[in-house]
Amino acid sequence: MSPLKPHLMSDQSSLHEPSSSSVDYRTVVGDGLGAHVGYAELEALFDMHFDTIRRAQCSVSQPGLLTLAFDVGTASLAGKCWVKSRQDAISSMVVGRHRNCGLLLASDSAVSLRHLLVVTHPYTNGSAKLSFRTMDLRTSLGFRDCFSNQLQGLVSDGPGMLSVGRYALVLLPTGVRPLSSSRREAWDHVADPVYLEQQTQYTQASASHSAASGDGEPRGRLGSDLDAGASRTAFTIVAGPQRAGAGLLDRNEGLLGTLTVSAHGRSQELLLGRRAASQGVLLGSYDRCDDACLAHVDDSGISRVHVVVFLHENNLYAIDTASTNGCFAEQPGRRVKVRIAKLSPQFELLLADDRARLHWEPE
Repeated sequence: MSPLKPHLMSDQSSLHEPSSSSVDYRTVVGDGLGAHVGYAELEALFDMHFDTIRRAQCSVSQPGLLTLAFDVGTASLAGKCWVKSRQDAISSMVVGRHRNCGLLLASDSAVSLRHLLVVTHPYTNGSAKLSFRTMDLRTSLGFRDCFSNQLQGLVSDGPGMLSVGRYALVLLPTGVRPLSSSRREAWDHVADPVYLEQQTQYTQASASHSAASGDGEPRGRLGSDLDAGASRTAFTIVAGPQRAGAGLLDRNEGLLGTLTVSAHGRSQELLLGRRAASQGVLLGSYDRCDDACLAHVDDSGISRVHVVVFLHENNLYAIDTASTNGCFAEQPGRRVKVRIAKLSPQFELLLADDRARLHWEPE
């Protein structure tokens, strides 16, 4: 059977029953508009820089995620960032044009200041794979896979290649099995993932699929096309983060907990369900983060996209998205800057040196 490329759909009516007409699940937005980096360009870049890519991956022995960014316009390495994986919590990296981003993509004005959040999942010593999640921070551009499908969320358990504007990103787990020394086998590993068919409450894949066009050798397969013992990277398409406000608790799901956002003497409670928390919820002063219920957080000290609240393995985290003025935890006699905080009833997270506060109370 010939490999197939997924045909991604935006309709989610079979997956969720919205509690409000304003809910925006943002799983997939379809083929998108405008010029973008295609399969051939990504393959040419990979071939050109293969020695650099493999050497960079093999130079890191600790578990983590190495991301290399290549400028398609100049065919040059534009930047790289390595994030160490932890055994007890998630780690993260922000990609965008803001100077605080871990991976800076400064040469394309279509890339948002804070464009992507990449979260590495907790890693168990001796595991053969390391998984991570890529989230679009509600930008108009999103990101794309090798087949030019525009996405808002993707979970991967191995190496992959994505594009953002004029940039190609190679994401490589480290401390596990490296890419093959064969250029062709390595490219197939990066560009020929398994797109998992099974649909869960937080996953969407189309019931219909179309063959890839172009070079006559489409890459990418459905899970059912592979032998059970085959070892390939698995991609799972997931929903992107939501805005704070209405629609964070579906009508038929139980309450996960209440997130209270306080600023300037006012407080607003956000009722969170597991679906929204698993997608992630954006908080900030920009309208792409808020449907107007958090007007009191509109403060010059709060970044437009300041933090993502994200549930992983029953732990709710607040992740700083390269904000200008940071996030802080209070300790006796001082405040400590933090990039990732595990939220609990005993803890309050301060945004921008106490311009706003987050407090979590699980149900």
